[in-house]
Formats: sequence, C-alpha cells, structure tokens
Amino acid sequence: MRALFFVFSFFISLSVFSMADTLVMRDLAVAWRTFDTDGVVSEYVRSKNEIVFFELPKVSPSERLLIGSDEPVDIWLNEHLVKHNFSGSTTYSPDSLRTALGSPVRVTIYQKGGIGSYLVTQIAEIHSNKVSGDPLHPRLEGFADDAYLIILTILVLFTGVYRRVFPISFSHAFQTPLTFKMRSLSAEESYMSFGSIDNLFTGLYFSGLVSAFLSYSGVYPVREAPVTLASSLWTWLVTTLLVFAFFLLKYGWSRLLGFIFEFKGLSNIHSQDFVSLFILVMTMCLGISAIDFTLFDFGSQTLKSGTILLLVLAVIFYQLWIYFKFDKYHSHRKLMIIVYLCTTEFLPGFLIIYWLVKLQ
Repeated sequence: MRALFFVFSFFISLSVFSMADTLVMRDLAVAWRTFDTDGVVSEYVRSKNEIVFFELPKVSPSERLLIGSDEPVDIWLNEHLVKHNFSGSTTYSPDSLRTALGSPVRVTIYQKGGIGSYLVTQIAEIHSNKVSGDPLHPRLEGFADDAYLIILTILVLFTGVYRRVFPISFSHAFQTPLTFKMRSLSAEESYMSFGSIDNLFTGLYFSGLVSAFLSYSGVYPVREAPVTLASSLWTWLVTTLLVFAFFLLKYGWSRLLGFIFEFKGLSNIHSQDFVSLFILVMTMCLGISAIDFTLFDFGSQTLKSGTILLLVLAVIFYQLWIYFKFDKYHSHRKLMIIVYLCTTEFLPGFLIIYWLVKLQ
C-alpha cells in the first residue's frame, strides 16, 4: 500500500509540476470579429459563427499569446495554418510571430459547427522552464499528454503486479542478461518455457513499454479525427498488441531457423535475452521521457535524442553480445550462427537503427 501511494503521489506531482504558472494579463475575446453572411466584418456572436479573428496587440517581451480549446479547432496565423484539429492549449511569442510573419499578425480560428464556449485567447505571462517549440513547425499532435501520463501510471502498476506474481522472471527482466554465469546456455533453469504464462506476460509487458516509447517518439501521425484521451489510449493498446504479435512472429521465425540449423533451445534463449535487456533499456528511456514531461512538456529535443541514442547503442551492443554468447558455446559452428543471426537479429537491428535515426 505504501508503494502504491508513492506511485500515485509521484505521478500526481509530475502532472502538477509540469503545469506552467500563468498570469492572465488580457482576455482577447473582446476583440473577436467575424464575417456575416455577406462577407462583411461584424461582431462575433458565440456559437453562431464558425470563424473568429483578431489582430495581435502590442505586448511586452515577457508576455505570450495563449490559445486554448477543449474542442478541435484550426488555427491560422496570417496565411499560415499552424494547427489542424487542435485541442488543448498552446503559446506563441508575439515577437517571434512578427519576425516570421510581419506586422500586423492576424489570428484566425475556425471550428466546425460554431465556436463554442471553450475557446480561450489571452495575453498572459507564463512562468515556466519549459522549452517552447517553433510555432510555425509544431511537433506532431498525434497523442494526448494526459494519456501518456495515464499510460506511465498503468505501466508502473503492471510492474508491481509483475514483481508480485512472477518474481523469478521479474528478476531476470530487471537484471541485465550480460553475465554468462547467471544465464548461460547450459543453465536451463535460467530460462522459462516460451509458452509459459510467465514468459507471455513478460512479452506483453515489454510490448506495452515499446508502445509507450513509440508515443513519446512522435511516430503517431496527425489524424483528421480530433486527438482525444480515449483515442490515444486506444492507439496505445492496439500498438501494444501489434508489438506483441511481432514478438511472437520473431520467435516463430527464429524457432524455424533454429530447427533447420539444429540449435536446440537457441531461439527461446535468444528471445528471452532480447526482451530482458530491452525491458531495462525501455524503462530507462521512459524514465527520461518522464523528466521531459515534467520539466519541458515534451519540448526537449536533447532528452528525446538521448533516448534514441541509448536505443541505438543498445541494439548495436546486443547484436555483438549475443553473437559472442552463442559463439562461446558453439564455436565450431560460426558460419551457422552468423547466418542464423543475420535474419533474426542483424537485419532487424539495422532496420531499427535506420528508423531511429530517421526520427531525429
């Protein structure tokens, strides 16, 4: 119970600490204008007009334009569409906008069906150490930040269940499989049957970690449908199942090659060592992402690049290490080991590294 209380307290602290201290200086709703049926500029009438616009007033260097909406809207800055189907809140530096777009800067907001009561446009001072991105090139809005916090909480709870119900496989997963004495090919008790409930739960847990990292990496594209908490959680769940399916497929392929080359039990050892190492690596990456969420609102490219670099180094290291491990026990079959690993490890590893580098 103390551990559970600590987990909830920790993530609540992350959520609270990640919020910016906002001091509202001016509400720009009084300056909203729209177009009537004849195309003439007129005063805005709430819920009856789909478009509002206003010119950005002069502000001090410390003030920011804050736009927030609980409903999906399109945001235009002069002739530039900078947000499509956006919900949430975002800030812009007026000085940067004037430098990029010229003066005056016209902000236009469109909402299908009429602007509702949830749209906020304010001039505010935001006291925060978060890193703001380029407003003309915003990061992908393919995943809800609140969903990511919930996913991290779910994964922490599953870690507690994993440790309680499957303590042996948990100890293997959170200790690096890099010691020959602990997990040698001859130590059968160090490895579970692939079809055991322990191993399948480990694979599913690993898939959940990978899916969470994919959301942090920004691989989910911008969708036409609005990004909501429910859609983000559903995306994570579906991606988790897809990763688990690839995990089973990879084992099946390595099992087939192991049967052809008469490598008894090698595919199971290969699979479990891979999952054990990368559970540890993924946990470290998600820990870094939690720091990014807490301090920088997912705006730190340095931390994101750090997680990608860590994964690239882990993939390279694992490929070399698994070869030398197999070679130690089958040194007379080097060619077969290389052929086996080429299609089960080296080629997939190269594709993963290429994909990770493309994320930069």
